[in-house]
Amino acid sequence: MQNVTGLPGNLSSSQGSAWLAVERRSTEVDDMIRKSTNLLLTRTLSNCLQYAIKKKNVGLAELVQVIINTTHLEQSCHFLEEFISNITNVPPDTMNATKLYGTSTFKDARHAAEAEIYTSLNAKIDQFLQLADNDWMSSAQGSGNLTTSDYLVDLIAFLRSTFSVFTNLPGKVAQTACMSACKHISTSLMQLLLNPEVRQISIGALHQLNVDLKECESFARASPVAGFQGDTLLLAFSDLRQ
Repeated sequence: MQNVTGLPGNLSSSQGSAWLAVERRSTEVDDMIRKSTNLLLTRTLSNCLQYAIKKKNVGLAELVQVIINTTHLEQSCHFLEEFISNITNVPPDTMNATKLYGTSTFKDARHAAEAEIYTSLNAKIDQFLQLADNDWMSSAQGSGNLTTSDYLVDLIAFLRSTFSVFTNLPGKVAQTACMSACKHISTSLMQLLLNPEVRQISIGALHQLNVDLKECESFARASPVAGFQGDTLLLAFSDLRQ
């Protein structure tokens, strides 16, 4: 039974004072541990994660691993709350208790890694597209004997390999990355076609572009990432097809 002050009802005045002192001390220790933990999360750990994400030549596989790890850590933050509470005997929902920043720290790092994946993937696509050696005055009479451009074959192979690693990512992230990549390819091919330096385009060159576009559409139709409805991914190439 406790009185209105929160003290056990069977304590004397001196015992109550001692009890309050212990409670105050526990609260102070809890506050100190939580603030120190927040410094560790927001400064040391957060800086390490940002360095790993933004370092030069970071690989897509590394970024995928960062996303997987931070997702797991974010979901585990309540265990950290429980651990501190078990040490200090102060419940995490106590009034004025310092809030841990673990969830927001890991969420911010995950979002940064996701954004870096989209950027890095498009940059890698650009490297392949720079290898394109388009013959805009090709004399090819039809597409029957034409084959997909070498640079595009290599690009599609790279994307298939990359997206096989994305199977461990949250579905929405993998889908966004895949759609972003397809749209970037489509936009880049359109820019090549509309380049003001290209003054003439032969029918043969258009046949070759059609063969390359069919390869892109075949890749999209194969659903390299799960979760797309119907031919949704094909829409990325609809403007170029028109």
